[in-house]
Amino acid sequence: MLLVTAEHIPGKTLKYLGLVSCYKVPLNPGTIVSSKTIDKAKKLIVEDATALGADAIISIRWIFNGNQVFVYGTAVKYED
Repeated sequence: MLLVTAEHIPGKTLKYLGLVSCYKVPLNPGTIVSSKTIDKAKKLIVEDATALGADAIISIRWIFNGNQVFVYGTAVKYED
């Protein structure tokens, strides 16, 4: 699964499948966001996109607030 922050993938025609997102709060409130939390959030949006039949997630955005992370993007399928 390709994950990109860009709004398109050069050379590809895309079919937009929908929004995928994850709101994740680490188990220990008051701590900073760990790489494990980020990996888990990424894994969850990939699982959602895969369930939609996506080849990639574009326009990925990350929002960090204290010990919380929110990630979202658009699941897409290659048409060519």
